[in-house]
Amino acid sequence: MILHNRRGYASVLECESCGYVNYCSNCDVVMTYHKAANEMKCHYCGQRASKPKTCPKCYSENLNERGVGVEQIHEEISKIFPDNEVDRMDVDSMRKKFAYEKLYEKIEDGETDIVVGTQMISKGLDFDHIELVAIPKADSMLYVQDFRAEERAYQLITQVSGRAGRVSGKGRILIQTFNPDHSVFQLIKMNNISKIYKYFLTERQKFNYPPFTKLIMIELKHRRDEKVNRASQFLGSILRKYLPEDCILGPERSQIARLNNLYQFQVMLKLPRGKNYDKFKSLVLLSLKEFDEITAYQSIKKDVFVDF
Repeated sequence: MILHNRRGYASVLECESCGYVNYCSNCDVVMTYHKAANEMKCHYCGQRASKPKTCPKCYSENLNERGVGVEQIHEEISKIFPDNEVDRMDVDSMRKKFAYEKLYEKIEDGETDIVVGTQMISKGLDFDHIELVAIPKADSMLYVQDFRAEERAYQLITQVSGRAGRVSGKGRILIQTFNPDHSVFQLIKMNNISKIYKYFLTERQKFNYPPFTKLIMIELKHRRDEKVNRASQFLGSILRKYLPEDCILGPERSQIARLNNLYQFQVMLKLPRGKNYDKFKSLVLLSLKEFDEITAYQSIKKDVFVDF
């Protein structure tokens, strides 16, 4: 069983002559190349486009695929082991009716030798004969802009690793990394639940993340960039009127600045827990109420996420 949690064949289709890459017209993200469908896909809004034969900017035919997706790993493994049955399990290959059930039965009956997939393979696949789990490019799970990235990487790796050797007790786990001394990989080797729990809890405390604070993200969206920018600055000024400066981060553009043709800005709040929390919560609600009363900003879409 091989885990690679990245859909598609290649992350980017890049022109070697001018550096052009295919961006989604609805979102500020690069479209992913899916070789099986021979098309570019946006994994955020679902937009599809044909794979260009030449660069749309300089018309060069020198287009190269960058980054490795699960389709590419499936293709390479099939070449390396031509006499073995190699199957792929991800959201794209499982779209057809009963595709998941058919592959599940195939694995259960021993008709498949190698399964390559995304995180789908980490859940619900409880088979006696899986003896090896491999995780190539495991480092890619760690470098995500999320305070829970290390925790999620640890959870996914240990979860899929649990598929191996369930009966024999001799399962093997191969993890490819350029940073074997990273704390996540050391914790996996340690396999001591109490120490792992203590490590992640200490890291959260060090940077004032939940459960030591209440984390609130307020995200504003609008089709006009300048309008949502002004609205976010105004919301930030209201919040600073009521809350201490060290509780407020932003406003700033969201990690993905435009999604589904909506420009996004966010304000992050880190509120102390304890006896003062209810007071701070009421001040946040007061700030949001004051913002909502501004007629000019009533077309702004607002989402509030707590301890997300």
